[in-house]
Amino acid sequence: MKKILLINPPESGIGGRTSPPLGLLYLAAMFPEKDYALEIYDGVILGWEKLLQKINDYKPAIVGITCFTPSRAQVIKLVKIIKERDKSIYIVVGGIHPTIMGEQLLANCPAIDFLVCGEGEYTFKNLCNTLLSGQLDNLPNIDGIAYRHDKNIIFNKKRLPTKNLDLIPFPRWDLINIDDYSKILFPVKKIKINTSGGKIFYVIFSRGCVGQCSFCSVWSFWGGYYHRRPENMMAELQYLYNTYNARNIIFGDDCFTADKEAIAKLCDLIIKNNLKIIFKCSTRTDLLDEELIAKLKKAGCYEIAFGVESGDASILKSLDKKNTLDNTAKTFALLKKYGILSTAMMIIGNIGENYKTINNTIRFLKKIKPDVVASDRGLQILPGTKSYYYCKNKGYMTDDFWLSDKPYKLFDFEFSPNLLEVFEFAVKKQIYLTPWEYFNYIYIFSLRFILRKWRGLMIKIGS
Repeated sequence: MKKILLINPPESGIGGRTSPPLGLLYLAAMFPEKDYALEIYDGVILGWEKLLQKINDYKPAIVGITCFTPSRAQVIKLVKIIKERDKSIYIVVGGIHPTIMGEQLLANCPAIDFLVCGEGEYTFKNLCNTLLSGQLDNLPNIDGIAYRHDKNIIFNKKRLPTKNLDLIPFPRWDLINIDDYSKILFPVKKIKINTSGGKIFYVIFSRGCVGQCSFCSVWSFWGGYYHRRPENMMAELQYLYNTYNARNIIFGDDCFTADKEAIAKLCDLIIKNNLKIIFKCSTRTDLLDEELIAKLKKAGCYEIAFGVESGDASILKSLDKKNTLDNTAKTFALLKKYGILSTAMMIIGNIGENYKTINNTIRFLKKIKPDVVASDRGLQILPGTKSYYYCKNKGYMTDDFWLSDKPYKLFDFEFSPNLLEVFEFAVKKQIYLTPWEYFNYIYIFSLRFILRKWRGLMIKIGS
């Protein structure tokens, strides 16, 4: 039986942490064990050396690799190594980066044979069946793939998303060791709930998002928002609870409570079935009300993360957040009332940022008092976003950037990296910036920047 190997590339985790490769687990679920030989290899956990040994020993006919924009350099490195070792292996790359930048990827990386663009489950299965059967004449009939033919790059018809997510089988958790992830996921903090012996599992209730924020590529990939039936989600939770002792759940949805009625029903099912779990999720502050927050708490929700981004109304407007600071303040107050932890995810250094907007952000954070402030220094520019098209139209960057090995571009075109450090420092320390302090900190951080460069140069000379 010919073999399929699904790979999460090495060095694609963030800050030493990673989560289970849920997309690959969903892909694997499309291939019944009795009919296919398939394994998953997570390079983030096991590294390059073991991965290359695995490829040599397993001898797959098809390798499928997931590719996010920040890890595209690792993917390109990996596919080149695989092709150098065995040219007969079909290499298929899927995910958000090949979906948005597919033509550039195929034009510049001949080691890639096929791209899966958009939702992957049915597309990848159809492609594998075609390749394994040798019926290559069927390639033009597979929606959602891209490939080369006679030196031309071919994009087949787009595959429409599966709106009925209940049709997609539950992820194949049996193909990975969940303990590998429980050790490195973010720990549960500040809650008096005993989770000893329980394992952490990622699940998703929905795909896509109802928002279209200017910096986010989710809409470009999914093209909308759709979710499972609460009963189907409950069945998966029950399965994980009984089979794997799952007690700590992380909902990986981009916008968990977009359909408040559906989430309320899911909470009712968790409560009715006496499922003793705790969970965290992410959503928008304008998609919660007190009744739903009370149900979430009763069902086991201990933390909710929100993309607050900024405490300045003009910045929120430029980000197309389509939300208000009042909504956010009310929601954070309700979370405190019901004892649910809050995380405010912030972007420090947005388009149009200055010391006044930073002061407004500091003032707002002091008002809402989140339990956790998770901040990014600088706006991350990613392909397929309005922010990227803004930068292209301004002449700040071109598509050639995505051929570099840098994970993403920080928006530092209208202010220096030193200024981004000042902004981040002020927000973290919650220090208001007066005009005098503003220029004083720029001077201090500029000196630090020069010293770092000088030390780096001395180290190079010394070696």
